[in-house]
Amino acid sequence: SRALADVDGGFIVDAYVNKKIHKKYWNRAFFPAMEWPLEVINSTAMVMAYDKITTKHYQGGWFQRESSCSSFRERMWKNLDIQPRKSSKKYTRIGIVNRNESRALADVDMLIQKLHRKYPGADINLRAIDSEYKLTRSDDSLEAQAKWFADKDLVILAHGAAMSNVVFMRPGSSLLELYPTYYFNDMFWVLMKQCGIHHEWYYDGSNKKSRGKYTEKKARAETEDNWKDRMKNKKRDINFRWKDVDHIIDHLLKKSLSKK
Repeated sequence: SRALADVDGGFIVDAYVNKKIHKKYWNRAFFPAMEWPLEVINSTAMVMAYDKITTKHYQGGWFQRESSCSSFRERMWKNLDIQPRKSSKKYTRIGIVNRNESRALADVDMLIQKLHRKYPGADINLRAIDSEYKLTRSDDSLEAQAKWFADKDLVILAHGAAMSNVVFMRPGSSLLELYPTYYFNDMFWVLMKQCGIHHEWYYDGSNKKSRGKYTEKKARAETEDNWKDRMKNKKRDINFRWKDVDHIIDHLLKKSLSKK
C-alpha cells in the first residue's frame, strides 16, 4: 500500500492497481492503524472519506509534492500532540521493529546486545508486531505508533508496511531496511527521500560468503530469478551478521546526530 498526502492534508491509500494482481495483493496493514473511515471509490482506489481525493490526482511517488511529507508530518504532530525532541549524542535513541508473523529478524537478541555494547548510553527499544493484518496491542494505535517513530534517531526493521510510519519521523533521522533472501523491493525508497530520512539497506543474499556485499543490481537479479516464489520468499526470516550491519548502523547514526 502507499500513503499519499496533499499539501492540504488529503491522505490517499493507494493499493496495487495492476489489473492482474490488485484483487489479491491489497496490503491491509496500514488501514486499521490509521483509525479513519475508508471509502472504496472503485476497484483500484481506496481513499480517506474526509477529503475525497481520488487516484486521478496522483502524479507519482508517495506524496504529490516534495513538500507534502513535511506538511503532513507537522499536521499530524500537532493533531496528536507530538513534540519530538532534538537529536543528542548524549542520549541516542534506537528503535527496532520485529515481526513475529513472518520476515522476522532471526537473531534480534544478538542485535540488541551488540548495540548496547557499542552504544552504552543509548536507549534501545524493541517494538514487536504480532501480525500485519491484526493490530491488537495497546501500542498499535495511530498515536502510539506515531510517537514511537517520531522519537527515534535510528529505526531498524524488515522491509514492509511498517515503513510507512517514516512519515512521522523527524527529518534527518535514519532508517535501516532489511530484506530476506530472494526478496528485494525498493518501493519505499522514494518515500525516504521525500520525508528527509537517511536510508540504507541490507539484503540477506543466498551466497552467505558475500553477505553484506550485495549490490543493488545483484539483489534485484537474485529476486527476479526467483520471482515465481516471491510470496513465499517475502515471508522468510532475515539472517544477518553483526559485522555486516555494524558499519551501516554507525554511518546512519553519525548522519542522524550530526549538527548541520
